[in-house]
Amino acid sequence: MDDNLTTRKCPIAFCKGTLVIRINKGTGQKFIGCNNYPECRYTEAIEIEDELNGVKDTASKWDS
Repeated sequence: MDDNLTTRKCPIAFCKGTLVIRINKGTGQKFIGCNNYPECRYTEAIEIEDELNGVKDTASKWDS
């Protein structure tokens, strides 16, 4: 099994894909995206928890 697969299905109505963890080649940051890219461009940020300040980056979702 691929370590980057999640158990979540893509929420886009027409897409039957699975969400996977990807790495932005420009910044090196991890994010969640659909495995049907480029047909489906759904992505969301990964929340980063900080013990002192709580959630540092809230999950933002968008599709384009």
